[in-house]
Amino acid sequence: MDDLGIWFGFAGAWLLFVGPIYQAQLELEAETEAQARFQAALGLVPPPPPISGWWWLVPPVMLVLSSRRRNSYQRAVREAMSADDLAVVARYVAVFRGWLCVAAGAWLIFVKETSDLLRSYQIDGPWMLGLLVVVTTVLGLLVTVRPATSLRSRVGTARPPAPLEPDQGAEQDTVGRSAET
Repeated sequence: MDDLGIWFGFAGAWLLFVGPIYQAQLELEAETEAQARFQAALGLVPPPPPISGWWWLVPPVMLVLSSRRRNSYQRAVREAMSADDLAVVARYVAVFRGWLCVAAGAWLIFVKETSDLLRSYQIDGPWMLGLLVVVTTVLGLLVTVRPATSLRSRVGTARPPAPLEPDQGAEQDTVGRSAET
């Protein structure tokens, strides 16, 4: 019976990790307005010129130059956006960060439960924990990303149903069958 509890903890922790990722993907895909506004602002600001590769001979200088150039570009993009655009993009970023924190916390619980599962079967070694965590994490990401992508492609190409005429709506229930049958 103790084994069953450990397996339930492992499966529950995995679902706690996968669920927020799936929900975040759905919510962030619904924020297409933020993506469109951000892409429009990016189109208004030319990208910064590349930094010479020779600066990698002095890595600290290259990092400082790269950071300054990136900050300057980000500032220019923010200035190109209206206040409404910035508010929409800020909401998008807030949703992303929120779900990232939830998923990261759930992932840590998942790692702990995976460790408990291995320990219950006297399987020691960080390599086995690492392997199992990597495999199940990748599996979780594939399970959540692939269905949403295929759903989006099917929904994007589907035609909307023809509207009902006013007198037809009163005679049909939500399934589309006649109310008398």
